[in-house]
Amino acid sequence: MNYNSRGRLARRILVTLLIVIIGGSLLAIPETEQGENFTLTLTGSKTWTLSYGIGDASGLAKAGASPYQISLDQSLAVDIVGEALSVLTIAAHFNDKEPASMQTLTINLDTEQLKGVLGDFSLTGKQAFAVYNKKLKGLRLDYLRDGTTLTGVVSQIEGISESQTFIGTTAHAQVLYAAAQPETPWIPRPYRTNIAG
Repeated sequence: MNYNSRGRLARRILVTLLIVIIGGSLLAIPETEQGENFTLTLTGSKTWTLSYGIGDASGLAKAGASPYQISLDQSLAVDIVGEALSVLTIAAHFNDKEPASMQTLTINLDTEQLKGVLGDFSLTGKQAFAVYNKKLKGLRLDYLRDGTTLTGVVSQIEGISESQTFIGTTAHAQVLYAAAQPETPWIPRPYRTNIAG
């Protein structure tokens, strides 16, 4: 393949890429669907990335590309917000470039005597210092009657549990929560769950 045909190929790829970008940007317009008893809004983006490696083979290899090879990558990110029957609300976030723990789906029920959450929620108490606060996936229902609340929770805990021990009247500690430690990013973590929990 000579340099003249490579230049023509690069121009064709650039024109095709511009057409794909313009077409993809038209898909990023928010869509709202409204019926008699529901409203649903979808926003997001579908991205196609077309790349063509031109240059030094070792430099391209460091970037994950090969010389004179076409590569197509795509991604989808969607946010959904909706309301149905004036007592149900839905909120969801999906992105295929993020780990599974960053995907969220929550359906809330809000009536006078019954409140509930299906999906992602936190179980917290009234005291901020000594409270178990974890991200949960599951179902929580609160039944309210005559000033009394009955709560039921069926869920799975996400994240990594850790406790801190304080001795004396004051203590100072710094804890880094990261998927990979900055000084040793190549060593896999012993836990399977992402830090988002």
